[in-house]
Amino acid sequence: MKVLLIGQNMAIYNPTSLTESFYRSFTNNNVSCDRYDLSYYIKNKYFNYVVKKIPPLRALIMNEPNDRLIKFLNLNHYTHLFIVKGTFLLPDTLVKVKETHPTLKICCFNPDNPFISESWGGSNHSNIRDAIPYYDHYFIWSKQLMNKIKETGDVQTHYLSFAVDSKLIKKFDKTSFKYDLSFIGNSDVERRKWISRSADLIDKYSTIDHIDIFGLYWKQHNNISLNGGKFGDNYFRVFSESKININILRSQNKNETNMRTFEIPATGNFMLHEESEGAKNFFEADVDAVYFNSPEELLDKAQYYLKNEALRFKIAQSGYEKSLRSGYTYDDKLKQVIKTISK
Repeated sequence: MKVLLIGQNMAIYNPTSLTESFYRSFTNNNVSCDRYDLSYYIKNKYFNYVVKKIPPLRALIMNEPNDRLIKFLNLNHYTHLFIVKGTFLLPDTLVKVKETHPTLKICCFNPDNPFISESWGGSNHSNIRDAIPYYDHYFIWSKQLMNKIKETGDVQTHYLSFAVDSKLIKKFDKTSFKYDLSFIGNSDVERRKWISRSADLIDKYSTIDHIDIFGLYWKQHNNISLNGGKFGDNYFRVFSESKININILRSQNKNETNMRTFEIPATGNFMLHEESEGAKNFFEADVDAVYFNSPEELLDKAQYYLKNEALRFKIAQSGYEKSLRSGYTYDDKLKQVIKTISK
């Protein structure tokens, strides 16, 4: 097996990106794997947004990098293409590749919901949905989405949960905590709703002063402290510097998981997770993690566990041990992916 792993925006190396995690895991599983950056870059973010939202303009801009990919494949031999999301991939490109390389297996893992668009950059656009029927294998993190994907065409659809990258995850020494209650993640409508409603109630709680926020596109609000985006080791260090780590799901992830569902316990830290049956399948309630259903419950449980440090440490340790013994790394997950796409 020889895999060409196709991602985007790889020119700016980001060791914590999902594409890099997949690359390391393919390699760790003794699969020959090369990376390919299928991107275009427009400096003006507003024009970039317009390009992604208007199909004819989007196709015009994306033609050149897609043509480069076709030429590259004509000069190099691979048994599999593995595409992470396919933000910049045109459906016509997959048609052409299948015509010229009929034995090549084309696979995709989409870390988002291909049927909705909520990001400011418009990265969930119609090309991603229109390309689905041309894949041989389509991996998705949501069991609820599997049937909908199958309905788009004759594509083998597989469940692939999020996980953690064993190279990146480390348990930082807890010499002292800097934050009582924190959330890390970029702003969106759903997250702003949860954070603002919770912040408005904080004055009723004697042990909670504010919520520390780490991420981009947030605006100032009462009882929150904005700390900007954190990346690489600094991203994971926030978990260890926080007594309680809130995990709020985007609307597309409701009742499921996101990457932080696995990252927070894997770093040995306490997770206060939005109610989710999907997450409970991995981390048992009140044993490996704690769950909340409302802003009031979020703050009630935050105050309780801030006062009960020994129990908070016990749950954090249980979540950490569950991560270690349960195969929640991408190295483990890719073993099954490799077996599936080899058939």
